[in-house]
Amino acid sequence: ETLLEQELIKGSFGKRQKIVSAVAFPLWVEKECIGALSFNYRQPHKFSPGERHALTIFAATAAASIHDAQLLERLNVVSAIVEAVGTKLDLDEVLQKVLAVLQQHFSEPDVLVQPYVMLYDAI
Repeated sequence: ETLLEQELIKGSFGKRQKIVSAVAFPLWVEKECIGALSFNYRQPHKFSPGERHALTIFAATAAASIHDAQLLERLNVVSAIVEAVGTKLDLDEVLQKVLAVLQQHFSEPDVLVQPYVMLYDAI
């Protein structure tokens, strides 16, 4: 199936944008596809091998940049948790601090942060 046969392009988006030619590249991070990057034309266009090569490199760079941003966000959350918890030893207080940090970083109208903590005693 070509990109132009796919629903995104032949559907309302493609019709609204009057897309005639398109190429898409998966955004791979390690072995996981985190998205896709497409290039669309409103007139017929045949993508040359050089264009495909350059766009492949661009897609790989975009995937790496997105992955780096995701890692940085995770690091910021962990750093905020470490800062909030500090040297506290009371489990309830630590969990409350962690919950407060998670709510701060992931608070959106449609997102409910409700952690589930299960602790095991060593036997």
